[in-house]
Amino acid sequence: MKNLTIFCCLFLARMTFGQGIDLETRLFNLPDVQFQKIETPTGFASAYELKIRQPIDHKAPEKGHF
Repeated sequence: MKNLTIFCCLFLARMTFGQGIDLETRLFNLPDVQFQKIETPTGFASAYELKIRQPIDHKAPEKGHF
């Protein structure tokens, strides 16, 4: 039983802390996305504020972005 408890703790720690690094890497690789880590709400592993550059008109990208 003790080994199962240790395994579960290690598994949950990997899931919790491993996702933050992986998520940041994935966010970093997204085109036209800026992000910053923000205060994490209770019950969540991490939280980020994203700014995504979007064209005003997808059919006419020369019209600019917001």
